[in-house]
Amino acid sequence: MPICCLSLSLDLQHGSIKLIAYLTIAVAIWNIAYCIYLLNFAIATRQDVGDYLDMVSENDGTIIPILAVFPAVLCIATSAASFYLLYRAFSVNTKPNINNLMYSFVLLLLGTILITLIICLMLLTRIYSSSKTLHDGIMEAMNNYRSDSLIKSRIDSLQIQFQCCGSVQYKEWYEITWYDTNLVDKKDENEYRYQAPFSCCSMKSIYPCIHHNIESSGLPYKYTKEQNFSLSTAGCFKVVVQLKKQIGLAVIGRLAALVFTQLLMTTTVRLLQTAHSLTNVLFCPNAIYTSWLFGYYRKRKPGEPPPVPPIPKELMDNGE
Repeated sequence: MPICCLSLSLDLQHGSIKLIAYLTIAVAIWNIAYCIYLLNFAIATRQDVGDYLDMVSENDGTIIPILAVFPAVLCIATSAASFYLLYRAFSVNTKPNINNLMYSFVLLLLGTILITLIICLMLLTRIYSSSKTLHDGIMEAMNNYRSDSLIKSRIDSLQIQFQCCGSVQYKEWYEITWYDTNLVDKKDENEYRYQAPFSCCSMKSIYPCIHHNIESSGLPYKYTKEQNFSLSTAGCFKVVVQLKKQIGLAVIGRLAALVFTQLLMTTTVRLLQTAHSLTNVLFCPNAIYTSWLFGYYRKRKPGEPPPVPPIPKELMDNGE
């Protein structure tokens, strides 16, 4: 008979062991499906907004999706490995080292949970870090608007998609030569000062978009800034900061759900591993298996007497 050391044990019949195994399989299948969804989410995030974040930050548009991909890949690998371990544990021709593999697998699952939690902390510190670099990144991109066609395309897409203009406000474009000066007469340069790219035009405006001579009033559009201003008034800085937080928190929430399912799998595999450790088999229909989560069991040495059972309370009362 085994002796319990530092453990709270459960005596389980074969039917309960099979139920735990089925639960482990269900969790593994769910994990694989969920991780595929997580991979698709990371890829879609990189494609949709990754370029915007990379343009104005230190590759946040690439790093944040990658931090979501890494735990998902680990989870798929461990979930697939669980099928093999369960097959070998319930096999009639089981080998003695299968329990060592199951124990190592439990440690591996705990390691993946720890890695995922560390990644969540990294994401939290990243999305709530100083936002000044984002403002500087947007201003740098705006200054390269004229000379870099890729940045021009991304700035235009950012301002159109999120209906923003400039970093803090549209007037920042006044101080930037964002247009091709070769197409402007020297005598008309002052007229081009109060202008912004067409991508700053607000889709909510019911008036024609006036993005040149913004501060002036007159023909041919009967334009007055106070009445029919047609540019986006929101700055892209706040939009990008909010976008970064939304993506980061979305990834953290999905990774938290992954931690929960991985913890559930760790629990079920640990129960199966401890039950298997005492008998080296899990296929006996009439057997009673002892399982535990914490601590360990050891077998009684030859000649070692069994532990003395406690005196029943009734006998102690009668003795008094």
